[in-house]
Amino acid sequence: MLLVYVHHDDGEFSANSLGLLAKAAEFGGDVTAFVAGSGIDDGWAGALGGHGATKVLVADDAALGGGLSQPIVDALEAPDRKS
Repeated sequence: MLLVYVHHDDGEFSANSLGLLAKAAEFGGDVTAFVAGSGIDDGWAGALGGHGATKVLVADDAALGGGLSQPIVDALEAPDRKS
């Protein structure tokens, strides 16, 4: 399984993230897209399937909308690994 963080800004996925997602899909197997932010529409995020994602994980929280990377890293951390 490959995991691709998909960056977005102003309601648009970044072209680089979409390109990386498509490239990951070329390897075959499962490709999971991870989208984080505040006020994310599930339908919008689900459109990543058209770019190669076989699964889409959405982390939607106000703390993820400030543009800081640490809250996004924290959202990716496995629940059993949190201190």
